[in-house]
Amino acid sequence: MALIRNISEYTDLDLTEYQRYDKALDIYYLTIAYLATVRNWQNIHAFEVSRFLFYYRMVGVILFELRHNRTLLLIFPNPFEYFFIFIEATRLQWSPSRLSRKTIIIAAAFI
Repeated sequence: MALIRNISEYTDLDLTEYQRYDKALDIYYLTIAYLATVRNWQNIHAFEVSRFLFYYRMVGVILFELRHNRTLLLIFPNPFEYFFIFIEATRLQWSPSRLSRKTIIIAAAFI
C-alpha cells in the first residue's frame, strides 16, 4: 500500500488554510449543538458541564488561531461533542434529568 505523500496531488484546491476552515466548521456545528443544550436540556448539572466543555474548547480554538500552535488543540480537546452524544444517547432510553451530578461528572471525566 502506497503512502500518501502530498495531498495536493489529488486536488486542485488550495489547502494551505485547511486547519482554519476545519476549525471554523467545527465551531459552527458545536455552536448548534450548544444551542440545543440551552434550549432542551433540563438537567442543570449536565448543562453546566456542557457549557464548561464548550467554552473550554472555544478558548483552545481561539488560542490556536492566534498562535498557530497545533499543540494547543491537544491541550484543549473537544470532549463537548462526545458529552453531548452521551447525554442525547441517554435520552433514547432514560430521562437525562434523572442523572445525578456525580454520574454526569464521572461521565465527563471518562470522556
